[in-house]
Amino acid sequence: MIVIDLLKWMQVSGACIIGDVCWAHYTRAIALHDRLKASLWAGAIMVVAPVVVISYTEDHILIIPAVLGAFAGTWISFKDK
Repeated sequence: MIVIDLLKWMQVSGACIIGDVCWAHYTRAIALHDRLKASLWAGAIMVVAPVVVISYTEDHILIIPAVLGAFAGTWISFKDK
């Protein structure tokens, strides 16, 4: 039987959303050759990413909210033209 911890799902999904937003800004800063911004975003990624990895290493079912969070993070990072 699979037991779902809703709070943990929300934490992992939220961390992935934040992480993906950081990745989007990091990629943009790299493309613009903005060394300082890219470095700051890289640091932010390294704060958020381990939380997600540690979470789904302990409970593999948490890969699902991680994927959903990554999708949502990328979706909200783009601006329609």
